[in-house]
Amino acid sequence: MSNEPYIRFISTAMDLVRKGQHINTRDSYIQALFEPSFNDPLLVQLNWNGKDVKWFRTTWLKTAETYDFSVVGSLKYLHDTPKPTIKYENGEADISRIESLMQLIRNISIPPRIDKPGFFALDGSNYTLTIGVDDIKTIYKWHTCPEEWQELQTITDMLYDLDLS
Repeated sequence: MSNEPYIRFISTAMDLVRKGQHINTRDSYIQALFEPSFNDPLLVQLNWNGKDVKWFRTTWLKTAETYDFSVVGSLKYLHDTPKPTIKYENGEADISRIESLMQLIRNISIPPRIDKPGFFALDGSNYTLTIGVDDIKTIYKWHTCPEEWQELQTITDMLYDLDLS
């Protein structure tokens, strides 16, 4: 028995999280994707123009899924992939609520990493931070944050903990 039903299920769930919610990329935006090994993956998106910031949080409730993908359980999903449980949240807040975050982002001066890390990691989290406006964007990706990129980890931690509701 193949684990194809489980792989399809996970791929479907992560595609939905990575897609997130519709934002206007003509305006300034920040997106942070968190892909932990054992917890719920999520995408936090901020979008602003003027005095208001729109926020979006898309979470796959992976740890709450009850589907049985054991050898026998997977048989019922051979031709029908179950729907993952995705939680969509969004709202608006005053731009002043993210001023400290915006200041950190404006002051980023991080060189690209071209040297191979001296370790190999399996568990933990993958991070993707995207910052942009209009047709210009910068994307940072990492698993274990290099020491010289710590300000990126600070920014993503702030986005993860951000509560604008």
